[in-house]
Amino acid sequence: MDTFISILITIGFIFAIIGVAFLILLIIKKSTYYPPNKQEQASDKKARLTYTSLTLITISTFCFTGAKAIIKKILKIL
Repeated sequence: MDTFISILITIGFIFAIIGVAFLILLIIKKSTYYPPNKQEQASDKKARLTYTSLTLITISTFCFTGAKAIIKKILKIL
């Protein structure tokens, strides 16, 4: 069970770091000027980055919450 908790927390950290990196890329892309003929294409990329980063951060939150719940159950049993 300890290995499962460690794996769950590791996956959570990896997804959180990647999600934050995507958010930083999104901020950079939003502050970059695009000519009018490229704005729609850039908007699609921004939307994709937003969706991906928020999905990864949500998954990492679920991983941390699941690990916390498992630890509480183990401590309650002991």
